[in-house]
Amino acid sequence: VSSLTFAHTPIVGNPLIHVGTFALDGTDAERLVSGVTFNAVALTKANETADDTNNFTVSSWYLAGPATSAANVVVTFAGSCDNVGAYAISLTGAHQTSPLDAATGGLTATANSASKSITVVAANSWVIDTVLQSGIDLGPFSPDANQTSRVNTTLGGVANIFASTKGPVTAGATSMGWS
Repeated sequence: VSSLTFAHTPIVGNPLIHVGTFALDGTDAERLVSGVTFNAVALTKANETADDTNNFTVSSWYLAGPATSAANVVVTFAGSCDNVGAYAISLTGAHQTSPLDAATGGLTATANSASKSITVVAANSWVIDTVLQSGIDLGPFSPDANQTSRVNTTLGGVANIFASTKGPVTAGATSMGWS
C-alpha cells in the first residue's frame, strides 16, 4: 500500500486536524510518509519516529484552520508498505497561527505499557499521543487517567495502534501513557 484515503469532517471553532500515521515494512525508506493532505491542502509534520530495527514508523501531522466541511485525508508513503494505518481527529480552540507548542518522539515501553513525558510551554494546550505496539503482547490497552482514547485498534493483525488526547493542560511537565 502506498497511500491511504479516508473521509474526515472537522469541528468548527478554530479547528485543528491531527493525523497520525503508522507503517510496518521491512524496507526502511518505504515506511516514511512523503505527505499528508486534507481537502488537497498539505498538513505540517509535527514528528516522525522510525524504528529501523523493528521495521515501523509512526508520524504526526497537523493543519490549523481547515475547511470545516467533510473532505478526504490522503496519506502518501514513500513506497509500497506491507501494513499501514492512519487516523484523523479534530480539536477546537486551537491557536491558528502557531498551533504547535512542543513535539517529541520515542517513548518508554514494555510488554504491558507505554509512556512518554513532555514539557508543555503554553497553558491550555492539548497533548496528543500516537503509539504503535508491534511484536509483543498484543492485548488490549487503556489510556492513563485524564486521557481520552481516540484510537485503539489493530493494524493488520500484527500491531496495536493507539492515540489519545489530554487537555487542556497547564504549562509544565505532563505524561501520556497506556497499560
